[in-house]
Amino acid sequence: MLSSVALAGALVFGERGLEQLDATTVAGTQIVASFVVALACALVFEPPVNVAAVQPVAWGTIAFLALLSTCLTFMLQNVALTELPSSTVSLLLTGEPVFTAAFSFMLLGEALSAAGMAGAVVIVASVVAATWVEGRQSAPAASPAPQAEHALALEEGWFEGAEFGAQSSLAGVELSHLAPSERRSFASERAA
Repeated sequence: MLSSVALAGALVFGERGLEQLDATTVAGTQIVASFVVALACALVFEPPVNVAAVQPVAWGTIAFLALLSTCLTFMLQNVALTELPSSTVSLLLTGEPVFTAAFSFMLLGEALSAAGMAGAVVIVASVVAATWVEGRQSAPAASPAPQAEHALALEEGWFEGAEFGAQSSLAGVELSHLAPSERRSFASERAA
């Protein structure tokens, strides 16, 4: 449960942070915070480790987990958040167990049970359905060309609100369906 709350916070606050910072800065902050929390927990809850006795294979595993599973993951997640809303990124991340099972099969020859296969199908179907429903709900029904409407509103100076957050609107049109990069684009056009 705590992991889900932490991931939700990382996605929502990451998306907000990306409105003002670049993906590398946000990912770097997340990496440092993760390191500090993990180190503190290791020092408090784990017995002392004789670093000299750690085998090279273990160091390779640690490097893989740190660099690919943590650093690269945070970076790719933040890059995705610059183009997609946090709810969509969250939905896509729920497919992680399916990819884990697929790579376990390809690399280690592990096979899913019938229940595991059914679970994988449910996960993939749910992600596809939720993404499809979310895409239909976020598309403005009244305007076939929202980009043109937004550009016209910018050109003519029709503004409501100075910030381009999730609740900002432009000419009475909600901007919450736009990805953060699109919101920044409107903000930069307005500033120019």
